[in-house]
Amino acid sequence: MEDINKIFRAALEYVFEHTLTRHGDQIALANSAEVPATTLNDILKGRRGGSEDTRRALAAALRYPGRQYEDFLDIGRAILAGRPILELTTDYVSEADLAAAGYFQVSLDQADRLGAGGGRGLVKLENTAPVVVHGPTLGCKNGRHLRAFVVGGDSMEPLLAQGGIVVADLTKNRTENLKEGAAYVIIYDEEGAGAVKYLRWVEKGKVLSIESENNFYKPVFRKTREVVLIGQVIWSCREHR
Repeated sequence: MEDINKIFRAALEYVFEHTLTRHGDQIALANSAEVPATTLNDILKGRRGGSEDTRRALAAALRYPGRQYEDFLDIGRAILAGRPILELTTDYVSEADLAAAGYFQVSLDQADRLGAGGGRGLVKLENTAPVVVHGPTLGCKNGRHLRAFVVGGDSMEPLLAQGGIVVADLTKNRTENLKEGAAYVIIYDEEGAGAVKYLRWVEKGKVLSIESENNFYKPVFRKTREVVLIGQVIWSCREHR
């Protein structure tokens, strides 16, 4: 079983030593991570391990936040195993830098592709990866209520191609506020599959027409209670080959 404290300490010592000019002394690092200097000193001396939150805060202060935390631990694993250490992956743009430029990260559901006609996957609202988007372009100040999805299938071509990405506003998920003709991420079949489709009223409040961009696919009609609105599509991009 891994000794996470030992692994973390090895990584911490190595990264701190190799980025000393960037992060300053121990006190500066502790202040940046909002961790007591005595706690940091105890971890470096091997007197204590620190909590998971403390470890992550220190790794983030050394520019290994979120998913990069595992990369940080891999440095410690390599050191303890006597393996070569890959080049430090600290050259990235921080969330603060992104926000200052008007950009933010949106969670991407890439585990299951949204069907745009055929081969649909289940919609799982899980954080699996980030997409960087421009807030002012989307009319948003942050990505708290947004989620990105990978598109599969061809029913929304040429607007959306397989492999493209759509960003949906999860607050726009009520049929009573439906914007007719707009594209939505929805679930509308018994398998709970997700899709990107245009929505229009056939009978307001009762029956919806679920439509595609590709004329090969004919409209499908569903009662309102049979359609789950995940969110309205407010931005998209497509893959080019």
